[in-house]
Amino acid sequence: MLRFLLKTSNYSKFASFNPSPVHRLQFLQFYLFSSSAVAAGKIHKSRSRNANGDSSAADYLIKNFGFSQERALRTCEKIKFRGPEIPDSFIAFFKKHGFSDAQISLVVRKSPIIFQLRPDTNILPKIQFFHSLGISSPDTARIISSSRSIIVRSLENQIIPSFKFIKCLLKSNENAIDVIKRCPSILEINVQSTVASNVRSLLNAGVAEDKILQAFKKNPRLLVMSPDKLRKCVERIKEMGFNPCRVSFLTGLYVMRKPISSNWDRKVEVYQKWGYSEAQVLAAFRKFPWCMGASEDKIDRAMDYFINKMRDPLIFLSFPQIVSLSLEKTSIPRCSVCQVLKSRGLLRQNASLIGVLSISKKSFFEQFVSSFAEEIPELLELYPQRLHPSK
Repeated sequence: MLRFLLKTSNYSKFASFNPSPVHRLQFLQFYLFSSSAVAAGKIHKSRSRNANGDSSAADYLIKNFGFSQERALRTCEKIKFRGPEIPDSFIAFFKKHGFSDAQISLVVRKSPIIFQLRPDTNILPKIQFFHSLGISSPDTARIISSSRSIIVRSLENQIIPSFKFIKCLLKSNENAIDVIKRCPSILEINVQSTVASNVRSLLNAGVAEDKILQAFKKNPRLLVMSPDKLRKCVERIKEMGFNPCRVSFLTGLYVMRKPISSNWDRKVEVYQKWGYSEAQVLAAFRKFPWCMGASEDKIDRAMDYFINKMRDPLIFLSFPQIVSLSLEKTSIPRCSVCQVLKSRGLLRQNASLIGVLSISKKSFFEQFVSSFAEEIPELLELYPQRLHPSK
């Protein structure tokens, strides 16, 4: 360091005056201090400029796209913005192609790396591809904004090959499009490998090919789950006594794919709280798998209504569908109408609620409301206009 200083022009000029050793030492101390101070000042200013820039960009992400402060700062460390004109140009681009403000925020929050892309080169071709399939602008916006990373995936190497595979599997352009609308994330995975592996697992379990394809159309997420997870779910469903030849096997598998064991156990505990054994819950699950797809709160409220209000604890065992019905829109209005009809002697006291709850909205209205509306006007209050089949 000293050798370097001795070579500097300032020191050379100073040395030409032949200063004393004391003066030389004082000069070196002053020079070292001032140079360090200048260097530190430059570093501080540089960091300050970067911090201010990052702070401004972070504020922009927080204000316009709903980022948390922590995530906004992390994003700015990875992506250096050169001012708000770049994000603004992206907002204008997406709005031009039918994206709402909420959808634009979703896209940015999921893939802020898009700000390093060129909209016309990297994003527009994907939008045009979806349009070429006959997918509308609103549906295209929904597909892109609801997926995790379609917007940054390769069109040629990922999106197009995935679509072609789905189309080949379902033998229809329309079916493939419908699957993409139901499960946009299917275009993000290695669909050929994942779906093929899952189909093999289901075939080996004894599920018919036509049922597998039908399930894929209706619930595509079933076949895009990880192959290892699907195999484990298949084993568990079979252990529970599900028959692979019945439709309920695939429905049970679809329900089982979502809740982890702790959720399952908590739901069983809710049923047990209302007096049902684990064996009874399992029997209900085999009969109607969606009874374990409802939330713990919804299960609890349904049990409370039918056991405490309707005094019918056995209905769940024979008709577990009550858990999936809307209390406010179906169960309470229909049961209330039936109670009034029973009190007037127009419906026998032992009439089964299952028939009342399982028929269509139109059939219920015609049989139990409109037929007695003139005689009992209050039925229209119990079963309001918003619940009529025309609504």
